[in-house]
Amino acid sequence: MRGEVKNAIRFLIKKQPWLHRVLVDFWCVRWPAVRRHAELVCIYFTKRNVIYHLGVYGVGGNAGDDVLYRELENVADSIVGKPLLWHHRFIGGEVSRLEVAVINRVARAVVVGGHGLMMVDTHKNANSGWQFNITIQNLERLQVPLVIAAVGYNVFRGQGDFQSIFNRHIARCVEKSVFFGLRNYGSMQAVKSHLPVALHDKVSFQPCPTTLIRHYYPERAPSHPSNEQKVGICLAFDRLQNRFGGRHYEIFDDIAHYAHWLKTVMNLDARFFVHTAYDLKQSELCSFFSEKGWPLVSISGFSVSEIYQYYRQYSLVVGMRGHSLMIPFGLGVPVLSITTQNKQRWFIETLNHDEWSIEATDPKLLKLLKAQTLQILESLDLVRVDLQK
Repeated sequence: MRGEVKNAIRFLIKKQPWLHRVLVDFWCVRWPAVRRHAELVCIYFTKRNVIYHLGVYGVGGNAGDDVLYRELENVADSIVGKPLLWHHRFIGGEVSRLEVAVINRVARAVVVGGHGLMMVDTHKNANSGWQFNITIQNLERLQVPLVIAAVGYNVFRGQGDFQSIFNRHIARCVEKSVFFGLRNYGSMQAVKSHLPVALHDKVSFQPCPTTLIRHYYPERAPSHPSNEQKVGICLAFDRLQNRFGGRHYEIFDDIAHYAHWLKTVMNLDARFFVHTAYDLKQSELCSFFSEKGWPLVSISGFSVSEIYQYYRQYSLVVGMRGHSLMIPFGLGVPVLSITTQNKQRWFIETLNHDEWSIEATDPKLLKLLKAQTLQILESLDLVRVDLQK
């Protein structure tokens, strides 16, 4: 009996070569592909009228991304006036021709973003040159509206340029999309440099949904207790050379002195935290601060409500990550940027407070941090009113 089954399989393979590829995929090394295809079959038969949302979900545990995707969908639901049916698709991996066919059957629209998806070193691929990994040919096959939402141009300083395909791909995305939104004016100008002039007007400013939290949910704004002031300091330890030019220990020493000044001179409660589990795993860098009396806490893995609660306790947040500035701002908490990449500066520029962006590599970092902290905290009520504008 077993021999008959084998002979039947051999016969089918000989008559249908595609079956051989399927069996190789299944029995050999491409289990992820098998799982992905099985998932697409399930979606094809079980889902209808979804918003097919590609984003950075859950992988790496970045607290900023967790808030971003929740709020992007909440804002969309609020605008439409009812909860939409969202299907979450992690943006890593190619959007194949099969997946496009499934999308065309089950989706009302495709949403890509937010996040700093325009990066040269994350989810690298030759299909697009950025994290939306779909060939131009498959992009053309999409029959549902395409929305690029609250995306950022997130090239770090000192990194190389995009692959040559990027210009053609991003131009076709702009042409095909019903809305192409970038979350700051700096990103808009950077993207326009890759586009023909005729497409510039299709690039729109769309604030990151995390900056709009208090407008959609006023009850989430902090109560601003007057009897205690706390300063939160968010650190980032990835891409040390790009962020700090090799001077990270010197810069970290200034930041530790800044925290000591907050505690001993300003009589304030200063606390250090990070957004990702990766940062907390950098034991040598974490030890640098803990040995100086400043242990680090990770808010990776916190629920969105817990992240809001964590940020609401502060009178001022000093941050090295984009969302360590955007989330507290969205909650009405004043911010100060220790700027290690352009997107931080670009965000601060949209607030018309360039003085709140201090370059990490500035030799006067410690002096400038103290001066701007004094300026903000001594006029805290006025700053909070300004943030409401």
